[in-house]
Amino acid sequence: MIIAAKTAIDRKQIEDRKNRGAKYLELHTIPEYFDGSREDVDFAKEYKNLLKEYDMQCICVHSPIKNSYKQGCGVGYYGKVADEKYLNNMFLLKESLVFAEKVLTGDRRLCVVHVPESFTFANIESMEKEKEYFMKDVLELSKFAKENAPHVVIAIENTIKAIDKKRGLSHKAVYGYKEEFVRWVEELNLENVGVMLDVCHALATANYRRSLGRKDFLELEDYFRAYKKKLWHIHLSNSYNFGFEEDHGESYKENERDISILKKIDSLISEIGYKGNITIETVDKSVYAYERYTETVNVIKNHGIFKGGIF
Repeated sequence: MIIAAKTAIDRKQIEDRKNRGAKYLELHTIPEYFDGSREDVDFAKEYKNLLKEYDMQCICVHSPIKNSYKQGCGVGYYGKVADEKYLNNMFLLKESLVFAEKVLTGDRRLCVVHVPESFTFANIESMEKEKEYFMKDVLELSKFAKENAPHVVIAIENTIKAIDKKRGLSHKAVYGYKEEFVRWVEELNLENVGVMLDVCHALATANYRRSLGRKDFLELEDYFRAYKKKLWHIHLSNSYNFGFEEDHGESYKENERDISILKKIDSLISEIGYKGNITIETVDKSVYAYERYTETVNVIKNHGIFKGGIF
């Protein structure tokens, strides 16, 4: 199992990860790579040259988290096909698939796709409509990938279900908890579409559900077992509360709670027969100083977790 770090197409970021002992990377893309605003740069060529220079390997491409309008970019927008923001989302997602085809190698080139942030769901009338929009977009991306990026497989990522009352933010998307998100993917049963489990998002969602007095999806095992049939990748970071601001993408530290969670994940990976890879996707104050990554790696190595994992 490969345990990767994350970067953008950025020499300083790649150099920082190299100096921290990383060999494998997940590439996080931004709209600028695809929207034509930098026609002077061949980003795929530049990235492959940087990987070669630093003797590193990319295992996964992450589509842009924000679209060109600074809103959430992902599948299942809200069905307004003529809406320019929706069209921009789909354009960026398709370009991400083509980019993954170019910069990755092998028969299964993984591209991670988000669902949009909660405010884009404001006009959804019902769960049935939400499912309809989600499945329409996924089917379109699957068909596009088969025709234009035949080696690429798509992993759709769970998001956070929480409310930050202080800032008035509400993450209302159903994806990432209970059975809806995974059930829809399983129902589609597409050979090139699976799911990705973000552990930080799952922990934050579980904490939120617990605060509401819910009875299910309160523990990590609930997520791993629900996702296992289509689980193709894992993002590993931490959350102590609802995943907002500094609590989003936290590191794992030398304390009983964090070590216990990592050991539980290790055990669950074995239980469900997971064969994919992991990206340590911590969020640091500076993208050029991946300190939370280093802290997490040290805890993993100090306690013999993920034995056989290649960093």
